[in-house]
Amino acid sequence: MVNRAQPSANGKWIAGLCSATAVKKAARDVLAVRVDAVNETGRQAVEQFTDPEAVHQLRVATRRARAALAVFADALPRKAVRRGRKTLRKLRRAAGAVRNLDVLLAAIAEVPSRNGPRESGATLFLTGYLVARQAAERGRLLRSLNRLLNGKALRRLMRLPGRAHAGANRTLGEWASEALDEIIGRFDETLGGKIDEERLHQVRIVGKELRYALEVFIDCYDAEVRDEIYAALEDLQEMLGRANDTRQALRLIEGVTEELSVSRPELDRHIGKHLRALTAALHSRLTEQRKKLERWRKQWPRLRAADRLKEPLPATESDERVE
Repeated sequence: MVNRAQPSANGKWIAGLCSATAVKKAARDVLAVRVDAVNETGRQAVEQFTDPEAVHQLRVATRRARAALAVFADALPRKAVRRGRKTLRKLRRAAGAVRNLDVLLAAIAEVPSRNGPRESGATLFLTGYLVARQAAERGRLLRSLNRLLNGKALRRLMRLPGRAHAGANRTLGEWASEALDEIIGRFDETLGGKIDEERLHQVRIVGKELRYALEVFIDCYDAEVRDEIYAALEDLQEMLGRANDTRQALRLIEGVTEELSVSRPELDRHIGKHLRALTAALHSRLTEQRKKLERWRKQWPRLRAADRLKEPLPATESDERVE
C-alpha cells in the first residue's frame, strides 16, 4: 500500500507526489510549497516577534527550503540556487540570536533544582540577564526581517519554483535514490567514531538535512520508511536538539561566571556558587543525553536505511506518470 503524505501548512509534507512524478513538476511543486512557507512564517514572525514559536517556525521553514534547493540543485539554474541559499541563510541567521535566547531560557528553566534556593537564585539571575539581552535582539530581528521580507532577494526566491528544469524524462523515484544515497552516506560516516562535542554538532546538522530531504521523497517509499526510518530521524533530532540546548546553556553560564569573577567579585560571592551548582546539574543532564544517543546509534543499523532508501517504489506501483 502506498503511503500518501497529507499536505501541511509548514511545508513538511507535499501532496500529490509519487515515484512516477516527473522531476521538473516535483521540483516546482516542492519549492513552491517550501518557499511559500518561508514567506508565510517570516511574516508571522514579524507580527508575533515576541512569540518564541513563531521565530522557531521561521527557522524550520528556511531549513526545509534549503533542503529542497539541495536535492533539486541539478534541476535549477546554478546562480539562482546560490542566491536562494544566501537569502535563506540571511533569514535563518536573522532569527538565530532571538531563537538561541528562547532556547536558553527554556533549557535553564527545565533543569531540576537539587539544592533548593541556591539554584533558584542562579536561575532568576540568568533569566533576568537573558530577558534583557532578548529585548535588544528582538528589536534587531524585527528590523532585519522587515528589510529581508520586503527586498528583491525574497522576490527572486519566490520566483525560483518556476525556473525548475530537468532533462531526460527523469522520475522522482529515480531522483530520490540518488539524492538520498549521497546524504545518508555522509550521515552514516558522521555518525561513526567517538561522540564528542564537535561530532554531536555534525550529526545534528547532517541528520536534519537527511530528515528534511526524506520528507520530499516520502511518497516514493512504502509506509514503513516513514514509520521507522523517518520516525527514528525525528527522535534523533529531538534528542540532539536538547543536547545542543544544554551545551549552549553551559557556555552561557560559564561565560557569565568568568565575567563575574573578574569584573564583579562582590557579586560573584553571592551568585557564583549558585551558577556553579546549576552548571553541575546541566553537565549531568548532558551526560544522560549522550547515553541516549549511544543507544540510538546502536539501533540505527538495524533499520538498514541506506539499503532501503535505494529501493523506491516502482513507478507502476505508485501511479501513472505525472507530467
